[in-house]
Amino acid sequence: MKILFEKYVVNTKEYKQFYMSLKQLLKLKKDGNEIGLHTHNHYWLSSLGKQKQQEEIKKSYNYLLKKKLINKTQWSFCYPFGDYNKVTLKILKKLNCNAAFLTGNQLTNTKSKPLMIKRLDCNMIFPIKKKIKKYS
Repeated sequence: MKILFEKYVVNTKEYKQFYMSLKQLLKLKKDGNEIGLHTHNHYWLSSLGKQKQQEEIKKSYNYLLKKKLINKTQWSFCYPFGDYNKVTLKILKKLNCNAAFLTGNQLTNTKSKPLMIKRLDCNMIFPIKKKIKKYS
């Protein structure tokens, strides 16, 4: 995000508005919401070797663990772009990931594997239509 904003936006400090602060995340958790992992750099995981996948996942995992946003025994993951491979699954299992979510727009069922949970995308179910109102 920072690179894109530096290239295309005059005020490069604006990119920070698109991210939640640690204080906001802690409040979300306190209010009963779950904070899950997503990797550090948002790469397509299947394009990375085992070591790089581990680095991407562990960097996010260690940060959230250190900030007390997750705990070692119960945490979830969402695959960037819905992309993963067998290596990704092994890494998540080794780190005791409880649930991992795919992208797309499909219903899951009770037979779904915990690291391959389908989900509905609210933007695909209820597309946002921009309406421009003219006020006189």
